[in-house]
Amino acid sequence: MSTAPKPVVSIEEVTERIRGLPLPDVDAVVAIERGGLTAGTIAASLLGRPLYRLRVEYRDDSNVPKFEDPQVVGSADFPIPSRGHVLVVDDVSVTGATLRSAAAALGGLTISTLVLKGDADLVAFPEIETCVTWPWTPGPAAT
Repeated sequence: MSTAPKPVVSIEEVTERIRGLPLPDVDAVVAIERGGLTAGTIAASLLGRPLYRLRVEYRDDSNVPKFEDPQVVGSADFPIPSRGHVLVVDDVSVTGATLRSAAAALGGLTISTLVLKGDADLVAFPEIETCVTWPWTPGPAAT
């Protein structure tokens, strides 16, 4: 029994997919550390908006849950207008729990979500249903 290799996606593909999405007019982009940093940086650059980082911990480096639910670590106190609109970006959303934790930490802001694959308001690679080797994934396939 053999397993198919993970699809490999280039940074150029990620950029072009995000560029092709109907990105909302937001006050800022909030990238979920670590997986959402690259996509969040691209989205913030395309929108010409500030980028903020929000650390949400759930799984360890071997993808095993460390907590029952995702945990926001540190402050989500960003200089965004109190009734502002932010785009929360992550790489993958399977259950939406991390995005929900981030939205809760951001209080009364209007939230739109973007992921590279999975379930969100905007999905860059909706056709991909398997694990992916992203350009920032360590190892030989990430070249």
